Amino acid sequence: MNFKLTLFIAIALLVVSCSKDTETVYQEADLKAQINVSEKEQAPRAIYDTSERGIYHGVIASGYNQTRGKVWVNVGNNTRYTALIEMVNGDVFHFELDSNDITLEERPTTFNFKTNEGGFILDVSNPRKPIITEASLYNEEYLANVLKSTSLQRAAVMTGVFSEIGNPLFSGTWNILSNGETDPSGYGGQAITMCMVTWNGRSLEDTTFETYTSPFLCLNSEVIPAVGTFGLNGIMCDDQVSVMGMSTVNWSLSFDTLVYTNYTDCLPRTSGLFTLDNGQGITRAGIIAIDLI
Repeated sequence: MNFKLTLFIAIALLVVSCSKDTETVYQEADLKAQINVSEKEQAPRAIYDTSERGIYHGVIASGYNQTRGKVWVNVGNNTRYTALIEMVNGDVFHFELDSNDITLEERPTTFNFKTNEGGFILDVSNPRKPIITEASLYNEEYLANVLKSTSLQRAAVMTGVFSEIGNPLFSGTWNILSNGETDPSGYGGQAITMCMVTWNGRSLEDTTFETYTSPFLCLNSEVIPAVGTFGLNGIMCDDQVSVMGMSTVNWSLSFDTLVYTNYTDCLPRTSGLFTLDNGQGITRAGIIAIDLI
């Protein structure tokens, strides 16, 4: 009996050891495959899904004009600490920290990406709510938000602009971020997590989104706002109400393969639309246009 028990334990330990060895081999192969892959193309590693490490993706935008772009940050996902910014105007910025200066035993959660062209500080002490501060490019201040990508949910971003009809001086950027929750309404894409509007030096954010019903002739279903719908560079986000600062903003922003469309009435539009009430007798109406890149 003792011999059988000892043999059983030995076999069990061998199986566990082999499983760990196999897992280690897979992890090392995954790591080697991504060493020279850009932040934009890297696959988030599953072992970092709940940790500070991994890939973060979001928006960087001016608070005073319509300059905007996308940012990717690699926090040790492939042992390196790098960042990439791609602006809509074509400007590209690369950042890299010296990994030798990062002591993993101390588990740093704040990373300062800087070059002569600019940079930012990323705080991932709470990976579910990463914070970017002190963002700048060419000595101008910028505003930024990022979300964490995981092996199962890749963060997605759409940038854009807004302006008041008849008053182009009231304008800024209008951006949409998703944490990657897939196919929320059955039309593909990823659920929208944040609307980020930059104006007058501020970033105004909304993280609560209203569902709405599309009539029979259009979609015949309840719609959960999403980006990347129908497998394309589209968006479905109508009948939204956002409180931004002291103002209440009603807005709709949906786009399919060819045109802007409001899915509440299934009629085409020339752009997304918003109305703003500042609660002090001033109202504004304007357009929202997304970047199809």
